[in-house]
Amino acid sequence: MVRKSTETIRTPKKTMVKPSRGQTKKRSRKVTNLVTINSARPTFKNLSTGDNKMKNRRTIVDVCIGIFTKNENKPMYVKNIYSAMRQRHWRTEGKTPQQTISSKLNADYRFVRVSPNTFKMDDSVYKNRVRTLNGIKLNKVK
Repeated sequence: MVRKSTETIRTPKKTMVKPSRGQTKKRSRKVTNLVTINSARPTFKNLSTGDNKMKNRRTIVDVCIGIFTKNENKPMYVKNIYSAMRQRHWRTEGKTPQQTISSKLNADYRFVRVSPNTFKMDDSVYKNRVRTLNGIKLNKVK
């Protein structure tokens, strides 16, 4: 039963505030122990010199740039991008990796969405990438 007054009811064990209009359920008084996620996750600043796992991790965008460069910047479906990433030994623990790839590529300025779930690199970015890779190969030959 909900009372419409805003006065506090005193019980022997604890003080309860009556719910206001629209609130019909009592709020839970259970206190849970919260773990802060940021304290458990290592950052680049507090990494020791022996732990280079986080520094050498390649992001989704980095791997996709390599895939599109190898495939001569042809438009690719997200499903094909994901299978190419798996062939390059890229792993994830997420439940929907294809949706994650799609959202990351949509948010990045270096990629263009050609049609639904189909992406390619921006032409200017691709040309600069190929130019720098050819320059690196030419320098190694000399």
